[in-house]
Amino acid sequence: MLENDKSNWLRMEAIIIDLIVASIIVFMVISSINILFGKQIKSAINVLDMVSIDTNNAIISEIKFDKEKNQMMEYPEYGSRYGNIKLESIGANLPLYFRR
Repeated sequence: MLENDKSNWLRMEAIIIDLIVASIIVFMVISSINILFGKQIKSAINVLDMVSIDTNNAIISEIKFDKEKNQMMEYPEYGSRYGNIKLESIGANLPLYFRR
């Protein structure tokens, strides 16, 4: 019984040491990536921020829709919110944004 307890403690000790070593390795890899490529990552994020559009959350009050041709007569501005979709079966109320 004493040998079994001792071997269990040795296993737990080995697992804890492995977890500590793995954590140190992960920390070192993430730190080295940040040190080596930090400026490139920040500049890529800045480019993505400049390219992405700002969405206008105010709902456009009037949209003219031609029912015969089944299309909008005047399109909203790109990225404008022009309505909501309500799905009562799942309880979702989703905004509609104009993307073309």
